[in-house]
Amino acid sequence: MCYPNDFWRGVSSEQQIHENHANSQAFTFKENPERNDNYFEMSINWNDDPQSIEVLLKQRKANGDIQFKMGAVNIELKLLKRCLFALVQSEKLSYERASIPENEYHGNLLLRSDVSKQDKTMISNALAALSMNNGVTQNCYM
Repeated sequence: MCYPNDFWRGVSSEQQIHENHANSQAFTFKENPERNDNYFEMSINWNDDPQSIEVLLKQRKANGDIQFKMGAVNIELKLLKRCLFALVQSEKLSYERASIPENEYHGNLLLRSDVSKQDKTMISNALAALSMNNGVTQNCYM
């Protein structure tokens, strides 16, 4: 499958930001009971075109509130693969396209469920560091 050069990760709360940069709290993997492949997931938007950030920032919760009221951060895929090479190579860390009806850009970063707590922390910190290149893109759709 072909992937774009980068992806967006939404930032939903002030606790996920420090000095206009996303911190490790913005990068948590969650269990999805519908998955049966032993991976946890973290939602992202593939940056296929300029609309991908717009779709992300306009996303709403079930109650109608803006989902990512703090904005979004951008990460280059090649930097992720270089920084976390051993985890990507061993398929402990992966990614996928997972389009949904309301968001054709949707995808997931995937983390195998047997990864240690220490590795999960390291990965969250690494993703936060990789996102620092651009800072947080503020949500102008509030």
